[in-house]
Amino acid sequence: KTWGVSGERLRMHMELEFAPDQLYEREEFLNGVSGAKVLKIVHGTGDLAPNMQHGGRQVRIKGTGGWRVAPNEGPMGTSVLRFYFDLEEETRHAGSDVYCPAGRVYCTCGYFPMLERHQQGHVSEKETLKKEMREIEVQYEALANENELDTDLVSWNKFQRSKKMMDLRMLATKLNTKMHEAHVREPDKALLRLSQDQSVGLTREGGVCCKVHKGLAIEYHILGKFEIASMTNREHMDYRDLLP
Repeated sequence: KTWGVSGERLRMHMELEFAPDQLYEREEFLNGVSGAKVLKIVHGTGDLAPNMQHGGRQVRIKGTGGWRVAPNEGPMGTSVLRFYFDLEEETRHAGSDVYCPAGRVYCTCGYFPMLERHQQGHVSEKETLKKEMREIEVQYEALANENELDTDLVSWNKFQRSKKMMDLRMLATKLNTKMHEAHVREPDKALLRLSQDQSVGLTREGGVCCKVHKGLAIEYHILGKFEIASMTNREHMDYRDLLP
């Protein structure tokens, strides 16, 4: 069978601890060893969810993997969380054409430090741009009103005001572009999954892939997506100890 033709999905739940211990294994996917830490797979297993034909079961996973926050690798210079773990067995339901091969699995998602946002007096880039946009709108409306009141057929003042209005429209276009970029760099909290102390935000979804060797070349093949959520760490209640 061809992989995934049936349209079935493979769902697996895992509990991970992004531990503060230094990782000494070299892994190309992490893009460096500086700041690389140990990823712990709780109980060394994952739970394969049931489908319509088969029940769920546990999947063996190596007890440790690795993780690293990679600065400036995301859109607009944002950071990316990279981590990996090792499946010790092929993961699939019997007879299904959807499976995850045994071996190393790689995951990435967006990583956003939130501490600066919580600081008293901090003004976000988005709020600054919104203020500038409101000021432009006020100026534009004032000039438009003045032009309406100017009944002269030929008016130098009206021409100057029209020129200023055109300049304001161009400035507003540039500010809209900056606003879009700011939303990428500072996404709303509602779009993120926050840590227990709200010091870190991760994108709700991330990508999952595996490594495939083709001759001398190495390719990463997409397996699917993952969702992530924070939960109380039973061994480390203070999440500040886990931050890079």
